[in-house]
Amino acid sequence: MITSRFPMSQPRFIAAVNSDCEKSFAEGNGDGAAAIAFNTEFGCPNRAGFHATNFTAKGMHIKMGETPIIELKNIAVSFDGEAVLKDFNLSIQGGEFVTLLGPSGCGKTTTLRIVGGFVNPDKGDVFFNGKRINDVPPHKREVNTIFQKYALFPHLNVYDNVAFGMRVHGKSEKEIQSTVKEMLNLVNLNGFAHRNVNLLSGGQQQRVAIARALANNPKVLLLDEPLGALDLKLRKDMQVELKKIQQQTGITFIFVTHDQEEALSMSDTVVVMDKGEIQQIGSPRDIYNEPKNAFVADFIGESNILDGVMLDDYLAEFAGQKFRCVDKGFTKMNLWTW
Repeated sequence: MITSRFPMSQPRFIAAVNSDCEKSFAEGNGDGAAAIAFNTEFGCPNRAGFHATNFTAKGMHIKMGETPIIELKNIAVSFDGEAVLKDFNLSIQGGEFVTLLGPSGCGKTTTLRIVGGFVNPDKGDVFFNGKRINDVPPHKREVNTIFQKYALFPHLNVYDNVAFGMRVHGKSEKEIQSTVKEMLNLVNLNGFAHRNVNLLSGGQQQRVAIARALANNPKVLLLDEPLGALDLKLRKDMQVELKKIQQQTGITFIFVTHDQEEALSMSDTVVVMDKGEIQQIGSPRDIYNEPKNAFVADFIGESNILDGVMLDDYLAEFAGQKFRCVDKGFTKMNLWTW
């Protein structure tokens, strides 16, 4: 990180340029600086609008006239007196592939567990299609989870693993047989129905876990770093497979990862988190090209972050040089000064 200070009487910005992207932007640091390059899709008046708050996003991503399939309102969770989620708000639309992205300990898995019903928030409400579900147990929610270690039953073959949930729900064997065949075809495991799961590769085991999770036709599928145990090539292959399956089924996927490439390559929407708070919500392109603060810029890719001054629309100054940029809408009345 390279930092250059300017006279105290001048407006102060943090200007940043992604090292492998020519688009530049400027961003405030949240303590009385100005902020530009905000994303209009998520509630800002104009793409280069002025904003003078800290940069803790509230995470409201709602299309007008639609009820979100999942909505978390004012969620707070603490473990052993340490806050894990702080006044956390997030709305997810049906049919989206949403990724919760952030460093270890940022609260993304806790968020997933709250949606699944495995963790009860200390404060706040969880809504599913507009109905509060705080008191609904996990097995009664229209949600299934794929864990990092897949949790396949070692004493059951592929067919019986996929059929397990449907048998618990009392479905007929005729319906189970038809659904298992459909699910194995969806995950490209035709001919594996009677295979011992212990003899499958990591990628094949993951496909069985996906088929089992989809067999009960959940409205939402939760994926807790399911690619973490795979080698690089297989992980890239499964990224393509997961996105393909999500598009074919139309099920809402909520995917947790700390891997930026996974988030950017698969997601419709990326939720960047840090220290129990949402830093930014946007499409992969928005997150990469228009990071909302220095944390997002640094976390999402290799960046050079500099202090600078917005001289005029489309003109920034930092490191003693003037640069054309993509932002506008700044006037002397709008700028904070020290």
